[in-house]
Amino acid sequence: MKKLFKKFNQFLEEKQKQEELNKRKGLNDYNILSVVSKNTNELLHSKMLGSFLDINGKHYQGSLFLDLFFKQINLFDYDVNNSIIKLEKSGENQSDGRIDLYLTDGKKHIVIENKIDATDQSEQLKRYVEIIYKENPDITPDDLYVIYLSKNRDKPENLEKYYTLKENYLYDEDIKKAKYKSIHYSKEILNWLNKCQKEIYNISNLNKAINTYKQVVEKITGKYKNKGIDMSDFLKENKDYIQEAFELKNNIHLMLGKLLFEMFKNLEYYVIEKYKLENVNDIINNQELIYSENKCKNWFYNDEDIKGHQKYEVFGIFFKIDENYLLHLDSATHHFHIGVCKYQIKENKIVINNETLDNKIPKLIKREWRKLKWYSIDCGNTNSKTFKTLKKYDIISK
Repeated sequence: MKKLFKKFNQFLEEKQKQEELNKRKGLNDYNILSVVSKNTNELLHSKMLGSFLDINGKHYQGSLFLDLFFKQINLFDYDVNNSIIKLEKSGENQSDGRIDLYLTDGKKHIVIENKIDATDQSEQLKRYVEIIYKENPDITPDDLYVIYLSKNRDKPENLEKYYTLKENYLYDEDIKKAKYKSIHYSKEILNWLNKCQKEIYNISNLNKAINTYKQVVEKITGKYKNKGIDMSDFLKENKDYIQEAFELKNNIHLMLGKLLFEMFKNLEYYVIEKYKLENVNDIINNQELIYSENKCKNWFYNDEDIKGHQKYEVFGIFFKIDENYLLHLDSATHHFHIGVCKYQIKENKIVINNETLDNKIPKLIKREWRKLKWYSIDCGNTNSKTFKTLKKYDIISK
């Protein structure tokens, strides 16, 4: 294994030199959309998709892109030539939320719910379906399509709480409400964008626009290949180390899990020393929310589908701020969060309350997760920057 690391370090040095040479030659990974917004910004994706699907859009291709989209997702009973599209369509009540993308030809109605990293809100699809029914009381379930677009989900995690999915229809108890279809960025969207490019390859600016957006989609789905040298090139050049590489791969989750566990330990020490807060993990009513070495190890399987390995998410540390509030540091599905929640004592145990904060704290966002209802800051991927984020926001003193 030592020989592998030594050889790999040599490869990294050569890789860095080659990448510097490639930069001087003009090869780059610059993407204007990534500059103006996060790659995972759902509004960015909704706007880009909406601009292509709009038959009256500035691309001047009429229904070409929309027609290709419906063919890609096998939806044919829609009049593309009379399509109207709306971004962030809302109902009469602000509490109903906003539909990410809404299309109609006057008879058929299509609701597209766009999910990348955000959690599913309570009864979100139901509220959107009711918006359409209120505005169009004469429609039938076959006239309404609900399309759930995500990176890797097939349905909202809380769907069963308010709808039954049966034979590609959504049911409210025994009442059929709408057709349902799940599509993904990694498959349907990328395939559709490739087909769009083939149709307009000779229109240079439009082709570049689609390619720019396609790169963003590739980045959020892990399909983007940097212009530099790929790490897989190392194994191609050093086939004698393949066995050691497999051994490293099989143990990487254990190694990363130990690092995550140590990070929690360090954060625990830091908060106690810095703010003199009491760690109350032992008396939290729901111990599923408390970090452990096993949970930290398995957390790194959340992006994979490996048989026999349980995925863990939403766990961390709780500190008592006062008689009403707890500070919480949490590893969610993919990102690290820092925030606060209200609590009460029941039978000598701390029970977290699903209540609104009395005083709003800047940058804290309400989270309605299945396991935890609280307010937090999304710190991004769990890494060494977590300490900096904690110091930057200093939410305890605020």
